[in-house]
Amino acid sequence: MIKRLVSVVSIILISALLFCSCNQIASVKNDDKISVVATIFPAYDFVREVSRGTDDIDLKLLLKPGSEAHSYEPTPQDIIAIQNCDVFIYVGGESDEWVKNILSSIDTNLINIVSMMDCVELVKEETVEGMEEEKSAKETYEPEYDEHVWTSPRNAIKIVDKINSSMAESRPVNKEIYNNNTISYNEKLEQLDKDFHEIVKSGKRNTIVFGDRFPFRY
Repeated sequence: MIKRLVSVVSIILISALLFCSCNQIASVKNDDKISVVATIFPAYDFVREVSRGTDDIDLKLLLKPGSEAHSYEPTPQDIIAIQNCDVFIYVGGESDEWVKNILSSIDTNLINIVSMMDCVELVKEETVEGMEEEKSAKETYEPEYDEHVWTSPRNAIKIVDKINSSMAESRPVNKEIYNNNTISYNEKLEQLDKDFHEIVKSGKRNTIVFGDRFPFRY
């Protein structure tokens, strides 16, 4: 009986020690690198361009390719990554309600937070002929805004500028590199915007048939 009691107590103590150790490991930041967490690939890709040429960045993409953003549920590891990062980048729309819940429950004083929808002038969602409304007029209290802000090169430039300044604030030693990369990347986005306009201008048709809510209004 005594041996069994000793065994049980030992298991409890070992489990408690392992739990504490895991918590300590999870809560430690790597000060040698800037930690950046992006919820979706466009933001992740913008960070890669801004940080190009540096090797002191720990960049994490939360929603893996093929993931459904509107039904995404963060794992405990995802929450820990957000809590311990230096820069956190997310879209900011209705599909990111889970983000708001996490940010309201952790200490964000040391995190530079970038909401891509806060970087640009938003466009309201619209219901046109042939579309089925998701809510009745009585159920709709606030306007819903299109979340696909990064699809416009002009918007992308504003988002990249914000990411640049946030990363430079968290990692001042790389400020010049971030700035130079941002200038170079924004020039490519400017050219992409011109190419888009030229393609549309010279197009033989001006009608697009789309089988869902149109995601390229920006």
